Amino acid sequence: MALTAAPAIAGAPPFEVEASKHQDGPYIDGVQAVNVPVGETKSLYWKVKHVSGGKLEMRFNDALTQTPNPEGLKIRWFKGTKEITEKVKGVGYKFRLPKDSRRIFRARVKAVGASEGACVVGQADALEMPFSDNAGFAVNGPCV
Repeated sequence: MALTAAPAIAGAPPFEVEASKHQDGPYIDGVQAVNVPVGETKSLYWKVKHVSGGKLEMRFNDALTQTPNPEGLKIRWFKGTKEITEKVKGVGYKFRLPKDSRRIFRARVKAVGASEGACVVGQADALEMPFSDNAGFAVNGPCV
């Protein structure tokens, strides 16, 4: 699986997206493998970090999951304790990213049956400029 960003804008990208298997990190760019045994649940985390420029109007979405719940998995998205699944899997969850700030998003992945593997990828898009970034996980095998 190759994760890609939209065309670069002039100068440094204004934000970056990294993912972690743990709320406290380490957060990394790219794809990580994670195993969720049948009957268990695992929380996965995304950090959207402002790195340059002024306040950004943003949207966070589930970039690559083929269906709302790939075979054998149930996926729910959260911002803090608020469930935002419908927005993340729909038009995207809109938020502001002030200068020098970050936002944490979480997906709760439950293995409800056998799975051949799925991509769970969080993507952030800047609404006022052509830039996006993402990071994610290959859950229970390769992204298929």
